[in-house]
Amino acid sequence: MEFRVWDKDFETFVDPASVAIKSDGTLLMDCGGESYTPRDSERFVVDYKTGLHDKNKTAIYERDILDFDSLEWGYGVSPIELVEMRKVIGEYGLCGSAADLSEYRQVIGNSHENPEILKRIVE
Repeated sequence: MEFRVWDKDFETFVDPASVAIKSDGTLLMDCGGESYTPRDSERFVVDYKTGLHDKNKTAIYERDILDFDSLEWGYGVSPIELVEMRKVIGEYGLCGSAADLSEYRQVIGNSHENPEILKRIVE
C-alpha cells in the first residue's frame, strides 16, 4: 500500500526515502537520526493512497482536498470535498461521493498544507 507521512512538528511531508515498511506492516522512519513508528507518535500522520486518480491523473490520497465542477456535473454537490478513509471489513473505502466522481474532480491541496481551503467546504 502506498502512503505519505506528514510531520506536524516541521509542517512538511517526510522524505519517502527515510520511510521503510517492516514485514508486519509497521512503518519505520529515520528523521534527523531519530527513529519513529508513526502510529505510536502524535507527531506524524500517515495518509494512504486511495487507488483513485483525479481528472488530471493525479493520485488521490487520504486527506486530499478535491474540487468539483458542480455546474457541469451535478446538482447540489459540494464543490470542495475532503477525502476521508474508513475501515470496512479489512479494506479501506472512501467516505462521501469522491469514489463515484473522482474522474470529474481535481486535487487542489490537502488538509495538512492547505487548511484554509477546508473552510470553503459546504456541508
